[in-house]
Amino acid sequence: MTALEQRARLAWWVTIASYLGLLAALSLATLVWPSDGREPNAVIWALLAIPLLILLPGLWRGGLRTNAWAAFLSLLYFTIAVPNVFKAGVRLLDWIEMICAVLLFLASTLYIRWAARAGRERTVIDNQATGEQA
Repeated sequence: MTALEQRARLAWWVTIASYLGLLAALSLATLVWPSDGREPNAVIWALLAIPLLILLPGLWRGGLRTNAWAAFLSLLYFTIAVPNVFKAGVRLLDWIEMICAVLLFLASTLYIRWAARAGRERTVIDNQATGEQA
């Protein structure tokens, strides 16, 4: 395994961990401990969670396009979390949501970069081994 493949693997694990952390924080914040005296609401949870759940199979497979979508989608969750962090009565879940959204963006972006480079590197090595020219 090359250094780029190792970096890509690490970025993939951080992507999965931050994805699951964001999903868990959203679930807890809407279904278990809603803020501002609100009642738990499954409809709000579904609106927030379904976009993340759609990405799960592709993220698990390590798809580059799915990781790109995850990076874009994490910005939405970041924009939702930032006002919650800076309002009065901030909760730990708000901080966790924001940190997981940032980590998801960074890790998925780095995964795309490193996995694509590793794939190109692997193609060049394979072509050289078989005697083909690129």
